[in-house]
Amino acid sequence: MAGEQVKGFEPGKIYAVEFFSTTCGHCREAAPLVAELVNVFGEDVVFFGVTDEPLEKVKAWVASPENAEKIVFPVVCDPDKEGNRAFQYGTFKVSTPRIFIVKDGVLQWYGHPNGAQATLDGLLEGTWDPGTVAGEFIVESCMERARDHMNKMRQEMERTGEWDRLYALLDSMKAAIPERASYFELQAFATLIGPDNKPEKGYAMARDIVTRYESDIASLRTVARTILNSPWVQVRDLPLAHAVAVRADTLGQGKDSRAAEILALSWFSQGDRDKALAEINRAIELEQDPKLKARYEASKQKYATDPPGPVPHINAAKDAEHVDHDQPLAAPADSAPAPSDPATAAPHAPAAAVPAAPVPAASPASPGQQ
Repeated sequence: MAGEQVKGFEPGKIYAVEFFSTTCGHCREAAPLVAELVNVFGEDVVFFGVTDEPLEKVKAWVASPENAEKIVFPVVCDPDKEGNRAFQYGTFKVSTPRIFIVKDGVLQWYGHPNGAQATLDGLLEGTWDPGTVAGEFIVESCMERARDHMNKMRQEMERTGEWDRLYALLDSMKAAIPERASYFELQAFATLIGPDNKPEKGYAMARDIVTRYESDIASLRTVARTILNSPWVQVRDLPLAHAVAVRADTLGQGKDSRAAEILALSWFSQGDRDKALAEINRAIELEQDPKLKARYEASKQKYATDPPGPVPHINAAKDAEHVDHDQPLAAPADSAPAPSDPATAAPHAPAAAVPAAPVPAASPASPGQQ
């Protein structure tokens, strides 16, 4: 469609294949970053873009004067999705923007363009080993497949009410992917206090999770946010949510913006506007991501004007570029937020244990593969 045709992958050359869409907002946001990659590595790396949109639509987009001057590499129109089948389907996820880096017929790395530079640097320096990321990417591919299966079953359970089948599935997934055990436990907890409406059992599970994952800030934030924020929760244990939010903030040493934002939500849910505003101001000050900061500002406006009390549906993390799993869980399949790209979702490594507030006692394609 534009630029020089790439007829094949030649031995010894490095190729960077970006999957994009002409209507993708995130692709537009990433365009300057991709252009900078081409500017820095263009002499040594063959870049080209692939979109699966209809030919006429892509032709019009390429011909537009506004876009023509911004196109920095060849553009391939692939309405038959051959590129997706060759690259994306093996990861059990199709997303844009997403770059796949290939050399000598071997997939070296894939992910959001903001993570590509280290791989390209390493390949040019001769120091890159795709085996260093293969294990993590295999796990993430398995997680994508698991999420898809889980969401389909949840959709069925919403019709039948046979939630025990979902819990059995989550247990089997936890056994199959032990590296992400906390994710499946958190899904079970959120289902128990949400659509299955078994709060006593659910909150007992939450206390167990908080104890076993006491040094995992993302799991702590997820527990607190789900209690405070999920629209499917019918009984909210606000004291438990607050204790867990305080523990997460302590674990983050007061420097984690998401923990501060959840603490603000907790104070507001309990009726304390002043403390909610103090904490959301701290979250705004700490946050560097423009999207999250804007959402925190929106929450601040709500806290300043709305009557204090439980406020389900505020989800400041949903549209962030780097989203981990501290979001309200157990949403219906058609409304569950999309997971992060493996390139931007780092595994949650436990941090050093710190003194914590007491919790109330009651109330695969992968790099290196050809």
